[in-house]
Amino acid sequence: MKEIFDFKRFGKYFVFDLRSCAANYGYSLTLICLMGVIIYIGTVSMGLLFNGSWGGPDIGFRNSVFCFSMFVLAVTMPVKCYGRLTEKRAGSEWLMIPASKLEKYLSMVLITVAAMPVSGLVYCGLDAVLCALDPTCGSSIISLLLQPGNSDILMAPTWQNLNSGISISLSFLLGAIFFKSSKTVKTFLVLFALGTVTMTVLFMILFNGVNMAELVENEALANEIVGNGPFGNNSFIPVLCCTVSYILLLTGIFFRIKTLKH
Repeated sequence: MKEIFDFKRFGKYFVFDLRSCAANYGYSLTLICLMGVIIYIGTVSMGLLFNGSWGGPDIGFRNSVFCFSMFVLAVTMPVKCYGRLTEKRAGSEWLMIPASKLEKYLSMVLITVAAMPVSGLVYCGLDAVLCALDPTCGSSIISLLLQPGNSDILMAPTWQNLNSGISISLSFLLGAIFFKSSKTVKTFLVLFALGTVTMTVLFMILFNGVNMAELVENEALANEIVGNGPFGNNSFIPVLCCTVSYILLLTGIFFRIKTLKH
């Protein structure tokens, strides 16, 4: 049993893996977490320089930068931290590390999954401090994320965005350890192809037997069909889709690590 998983050995490897990832991506991660502060300083400086007035960036702009920063994190971190595993020298050294493949897999997944929420909390925390010190910023990103919305927590934007971010991170982690070159581009292409096929199938299911000419002219009809369909205001379907995607991604990552050889 200890050959498969040992808590003490896993703890040591996890710390090693975390330090290795920080060495490869630490500066980029710091820049992403500080992006809100950088945007604030840039906006205030531009206002003072050109208008002679002090004013922080509004919530819409800051939230857009935040979402973009988290997307960049989800896309780039897995490749920077684990993309080297497909290289002959680095991959061979990684395979020789005294830890089981299950421990390496768990460490890899935990770091990848935790990166976005932890970085997001740091980013939003700094944003909240800036808004508390400077009223010209308006509302903080945290207040926007926590504002009352759908009574079903599983349909809340914050929960859905977090799920989407983690799914993207795991997708690019699988691409990072599966493809040997052009990892990010190839992963984008695969996701685009899968998304196109999925949307086509969903379109055929939802609008089967509907007159396309009438559908194009009547937007309300399209919204009614979607709302009354199985993918309408039903939290079970998004949770099911999310669960299936997690299972497929985690299974794919596990078997790729298990079969990785040089």
